Amino acid sequence: MIKTSYFKKAKGLPNIVSIARSDFPWPMKGYRFRKYEALLPSLSLLRDWRAGNLTKDEYSQRYYSETLSKLNPTSVYKELDGKILLCHEPSGSFCHRRLVAKWLEDSLGINVPEL
Repeated sequence: MIKTSYFKKAKGLPNIVSIARSDFPWPMKGYRFRKYEALLPSLSLLRDWRAGNLTKDEYSQRYYSETLSKLNPTSVYKELDGKILLCHEPSGSFCHRRLVAKWLEDSLGINVPEL
């Protein structure tokens, strides 16, 4: 089962995998994790979001078209099964990790809970 969380909450847990750009907006220091590059949002998407140029719907559409539409959800699930996917935003905030979770849930009929 794949789960999601955010860096601050999951620090020190086993099986954490970053799907965030650790160099944007700041480098992640003191964390040890594997990075799953295929799920990283583009720098241009992050810049547009941080500048306030996108709504949540526009961000979601761009993330899907730029990233998720190019991936096979079954393959992603197999590679990340048993892992905790992390990004920067706290639970309950809009974030791309929950877009990934919804994509996997909708595509595979599974549950991807937030810790």
